[in-house]
This record gives sequence, structure tokens and C-alpha cells, in this order.
Amino acid sequence: MTDASGAAGDGIPTCHPPTVDVTAKAVQCPHCHQQSFDTFFCEHCQFELPPFSEANDPSSAAVEWGTAAISVQWPDDPSTSFEADAGSDRVRVRGINPKLWPLVKADVLARQSLLLSGLPSICILEIDGGALIQAESWRQVFEPDVAPMPARKSIEELLVDSVAASRMFSGAMSELHAAGYVWYEFDPRAVEVRNQQVRITNLDWRLFPLGKCPERLARISQKYSPPEICQFRDELIGPRTDVYHLAIEIYYRLAGLDSGFAGRGLEAFGFDIPPLRLFRPDIPVGIWNVLRRGLASNVNQRPPTVAEFAAEFEKVALSGTGLMTAFGAGLPNEFGAGLLTPPKRPTEGLPLPPFSASPSPGPSFWQRIFPVAAGDVPGNSTTSESVEPSVDVGGLTIPGRAKSALNSINQDRIVVVQEMVRGRAIHVLIIADGVSTARVGDGAMASGLGTEAIVESIRSQLQTLPPDSVVNWSEILERSCLAGSEAIVNAAVKILVDSESGQPHALNILASQISDSDLMSTTALIGILDGDELHLANVGDSRAYLILDDYAEQLTVDGDVASAMLAAGVPPEQVQELGNGGKALRGCLGACRRESDGRMVCDPDRCRPQLSRWMLIPGQTVVLCTDGLVEERVFLEPRDLVEINQTAGDVTSQILAERLVEAADRRQRLPSQLEPNGYGDNIACIVIRFRNARATSN
Repeated sequence: MTDASGAAGDGIPTCHPPTVDVTAKAVQCPHCHQQSFDTFFCEHCQFELPPFSEANDPSSAAVEWGTAAISVQWPDDPSTSFEADAGSDRVRVRGINPKLWPLVKADVLARQSLLLSGLPSICILEIDGGALIQAESWRQVFEPDVAPMPARKSIEELLVDSVAASRMFSGAMSELHAAGYVWYEFDPRAVEVRNQQVRITNLDWRLFPLGKCPERLARISQKYSPPEICQFRDELIGPRTDVYHLAIEIYYRLAGLDSGFAGRGLEAFGFDIPPLRLFRPDIPVGIWNVLRRGLASNVNQRPPTVAEFAAEFEKVALSGTGLMTAFGAGLPNEFGAGLLTPPKRPTEGLPLPPFSASPSPGPSFWQRIFPVAAGDVPGNSTTSESVEPSVDVGGLTIPGRAKSALNSINQDRIVVVQEMVRGRAIHVLIIADGVSTARVGDGAMASGLGTEAIVESIRSQLQTLPPDSVVNWSEILERSCLAGSEAIVNAAVKILVDSESGQPHALNILASQISDSDLMSTTALIGILDGDELHLANVGDSRAYLILDDYAEQLTVDGDVASAMLAAGVPPEQVQELGNGGKALRGCLGACRRESDGRMVCDPDRCRPQLSRWMLIPGQTVVLCTDGLVEERVFLEPRDLVEINQTAGDVTSQILAERLVEAADRRQRLPSQLEPNGYGDNIACIVIRFRNARATSN
């Protein structure tokens, strides 16, 4: 036995660790059926293994390593480490077999000579032609996935945790990048802490230089690896690679995907990451825009450093949700109190967030924690300020030139009306897109009946409100959507009844030949503008966008089959295989089911809207639209909304709506010999612009 670290004058520190005993657990891979000592990824085929437990451990191999041993039983996978007691300390040990050691010896010695606070120092012991690598073991930040799933966290808690994780990872990564290396085998579970110091332990025996793919022993994570790693693009691997690693880790946290996407990994669905709001509809505006930049498939479109990405994420995560005060006060988090240095607490309260979602009225998260600082103590408030933005609303719907050339009717509908509620004017805004494939009724009839029933239901509910009651818009909107759906189903059923009784202009089919998908239906997006609040209720795939300075973010979640499957955990590559079938509506007004007696009745579950509430400030623009206006890779893109809004300048909402509709109409194609039906759809949009605010003091 020789101690490779003891060569005099070679600049490598001397290390003499004590004897260690290690028991390695081997598991059988369900994919290739070989034994793997790595319990997370199969060391033979890289398949992600199910969580390890003693109950599913069919075999185990006891491996005794000692400094005085004559021979050592070497594991096949040197990237797997084992913890062991070494006197009064806990150590982590790796074994590199004699066949592999000559090939990696230079790399490991180079690693030993690099001293970074984010990496553990290592000792190298050469034994029987192989080598043992030993490092001191610290407390793991992320425990193995054996504990029961915790209760679903609030969005505020998730953002606090994510900011803490972002700070931790970016600090370790930045130091690594400054030394010329990248965290190629990124794994959040390979993080340890001690005395407020963070280090990454799956790099404790080998480093990966910037701009170079490793030729051997590379563990490509299907869960975390960006395109440049999966495609072995040496020239693209660098700090931006770790930006992707950090962005996808935060995405998984906020989306509640502790094990990442189901299926074969990111490469299997082309790294087309679904919008974060699909998994967390209550995510504040701005978060997804930052993460989307970090997750760009094009390396050069990501922030250049993890520090810049982390700072951008922290700014929008904390200031956009009212968390800066709470986080600045050192709220406890999973990394332990005091691990991170919190920002200073603001001295003038918290500015109004630029558009934050809230599931229900009431004090914000930071106000509940710091009522004195926020000036919300009952009886102590002497001055209050209310903001009444000047609202400008405009809208337009047209058949679209492709449909007009075929003399097709417009199946889209828009509604813009004002109602008086206890002395104040509120706006009721509705976008509806009738489904064109109905056999009973048609899309135009469905969108017309649905919008009329919604308006009538809202008016009726407002008129019957007790004088001193709080206006609960969520309940009002949910009842209105049900009323609209019932009106459509009842009208469709009447058409079927008339058909069977031989009424004029009735269908030439029997009710027994009709399925629930044959009845007419429509999407519905309802907006209620009540002061500086926008309440949204969405059924189907019509959308609401907020246009900020340089990007547009979707505030709603599409109610189609693809979105429902992704939210339910179906692997994204399987959802992509649906093609256009994934666009079929899962929720709509007019959704029905057949009862045991053969009757068609309204299905309340499929017409229940997605509800959200948004605080508005002057200078913002909101667009409600059907998919004839905005549909990625088909008509306008969200980026087009930004550019048209910026070009329009200070025009009225009506003029902006007309320009948006005109731009979408130009994307359509008229009928031709190659395309007899042309290429286009009906177009509808409502634009809301918030002008100068008027502040009043009481």
C-alpha cells in the first residue's frame, strides 16, 4: 500500500486517514436488470431508480476497506460514495478500481490540489493498483426521498425556500466557475452544510473544466441536464450550463415536481418546458419570465452567470409578492436559521406589487407577519391612501379573412358592459369562442347563449346581495359559469327533442345517436374590473395576458386536454404525441354528460372556472383574447403583443385592440388550391389600459 498524497515536494497535502468499514447497498435496476451500487441512477444504463429502501433491497454486498488490507473488493461505479465512521469523525469514501485508476489519476490529483471553500478537501490512498478517496462528511441539506410527502406549501413559503436555495447554489457555483470548472453532474442532493458553510460533494473527486465534455465517467442526468450536455457540445458548456441547472431546480421546487417530470427526461420532449403557471396558477407575474430565460435551449439567451440569474430571480420573487420584509427578517427555512445572509429590512414599507395573484381577499403574507411595520394595527392608522386608476377599455371581434372568404359566420363573442355595485362602476368583460365542430347547435349559438346567461346571472346575483355583505366575486363568477353552461345544454337538448318530434328545421338524427361531445359548447373568459382589482374566471383555452415593459405573461391556464394531462403528471413526451388532439377542450361551457336514463345534463365539473385575482397599477395593459389572436407558432406570439403595444404608444384601448386584431388577421391565409379552407380562425380581443391614477387621502 502506498500513500499517494505523501510524495514530498509535489505540493499535495499529506493525509493519513484511519481504517474505515463501509457497507454498500446494491439494487437491481428495473430497466437493465443489473446490480447497481448507485441507488439514484443505474451505473450501467443511467436509468433513474425508484427510491431505495431496505424492503426493496434484494441483495447487499459488504465491502471492507482498510488501510492495512491486502486486497479490496472494488465497486464498479467510482462515482458512488459511502459514508463511514472514522474515529470521532464521519467520512465519505469512494473507491476507484485498478483498471480505472491509471486513466483518472491525473484528474483526481488535480482535484486534490484545488482548494475551494465550496468543495471538500480530499485524501488519496493507493491500494493494490486502485485508490480510495476520502473526504470529511458534513450534514446533508436534502435528505433521501424516504420521508412522507409534506403538505402542499403556500406560494409564499415556496418562494422563500427557492430564494434560499438560489443563494446557496449560486455561491458554490460562482466559486467553481471562477476556478475554471462547471458542475457538470448537477445534483441538489449532493449539497452539505456545516457551520453555515455550503459545499457540493459529488465533485469531491473529479472536476469538469469549462468548455469540455468529459470523455468518461460522465453521469448525464435526464432530470437536470441542458441541451449542450445531452448533445455533447463542448464549446457551449460553461457558466450558462449551471444557470440552466439552477433554473430547472427552482422550477421543480415551485411546480411541486420533487422528482422532476415523469417519463424519459428533458431531452425526450425537446426541452420544451411547460409554463410554470400550469402547475402553480397562483405564481406571481414575473417569476416565469425569469425562469424561462434561464431555461432557454439557446445557451446565449440565458443570463451569463448564476449570480446574475439568482439576483434577477430574487428581486422578482421577493419584491413581486410582498416577501422582502418577511425574508429580510430571517424567516426559518429548510436550510437552517442563519445559513443565509438576509437583505436589510425595508424602512418605508412595501411598494405595491406589479401584478400579484391572490386567492382570496385579506391581508398579505407580510402584513400578517409584520402588522406594526406595515401600519395595519387596528386603531393606530391615521392616514390611508386609495388608488383609483382611470380605466380605458376597448374590444373587437371579426370573422378573420380566411373564414370571411368562405362566408362563415363569426363564432367569437365579446361583451363589455358597466354595472353599478353599491355606488361604484365595475366593468364586466367576456370573451367567448364557440366550438365549431358541434353537431347539435353551433359555436355561434353557444357563445351567444353563454355570454347572455353569464351577464344575466351576474346582474341577478348583484341585485340580491344583502346591503352589508362583502361582494364575493369568486362565488358570483362560478355560479355565472354554471348558469351559462346550463343555458347552452338546455338549448341543445331542446334541439334534440324537437328533432325526435319532427319539428321543422330539426336535426335528421336521433338523440340516442348523439354523444356528449356533439352538443354545442364555447370557451368563456370573464373579467371583472372592480377598482384596482381584476377578477378572472376562465373555462377553456381563451387567454388573459399582462403586458409589462418587455414581455407578456399569460395569467390563465389553458383548459385543454394537453394542459390537464401535464398537470396530472403525464410525461410531456406522451402529451406531445397527441399532436392537435391535445388542443381538444377539457373544460368548456356546454360540457355535458348522459345520465342512466339517457338524458343529457350539464356537467358542473367541466364548466367550473379557474379563478384568480390580480392587483393592478396604472401603466399596465391587459389583453383578453381567443386563440384566433394569440396562439404560439400559429398566429400572434406573446412577444408580438409587447411589440405592438410598444409601437402603439399612448393610443386608446380601442385603437390598440384594432391593431392587434389586424396583425393577427394578416397571419391568415386565404383559401387556395392547396388550402381549400384557407388558414385562419375567428379573432376576438378586449384591451384594458390603466391610465394615470388619482390618489385620495382620508
